[in-house]
Amino acid sequence: MPLHIVARKVSPLAQVSYSGSAPLVNCGAAKYDPEHWRKRANEARSLADDMKDEISKQMTLQIADDYEHLAKRAE
Repeated sequence: MPLHIVARKVSPLAQVSYSGSAPLVNCGAAKYDPEHWRKRANEARSLADDMKDEISKQMTLQIADDYEHLAKRAE
C-alpha cells in the first residue's frame, strides 16, 4: 500500500505533509526556521478544531504544542 494512503488511515495530521507543506522527513534547512514549526503548529490546531473524537483532538493539540517547542528551539 502506498505510504500516503497508509498515513491517511493513521492520522488526519499526517495529511498535513501532503497538503502543500514540506514532508517532515525532508525538512532540510526548515528545521532551523521557527516560522516553519509555527505554521505546522497552526495547521495541527486547525485540524484539532474539526475533530470530534476527544482523544484524537488532545493528541493533535499535543503535537501542536510540540511544534511550538521546536519553534522556540529554532529561535
